[in-house]
Amino acid sequence: MKNIRISGAALRRNYRELIIVILAFALMVAAANIFIGRILRGGLLDRTEEIIFTAEANVRAGLSEAETTLLNSYHIIQGMLEQNAPK
Repeated sequence: MKNIRISGAALRRNYRELIIVILAFALMVAAANIFIGRILRGGLLDRTEEIIFTAEANVRAGLSEAETTLLNSYHIIQGMLEQNAPK
């Protein structure tokens, strides 16, 4: 019990310093959160852009084969129409 009373007395004497330490710690946590958040957000944005560009390239590659097939069919049919080919 004696230790608790001493701690309470020490706490009362150092109340201002304790409040300053708690406020400094809270400020440090807030600043770290802001700066780390910016770093993570920037990295996430870079990775997201890379994924979008990769997905777009994959879609274009997949569509180019279908586009080539349709364009080839178009030219064949156009040539047949120009030559008055039978239906």
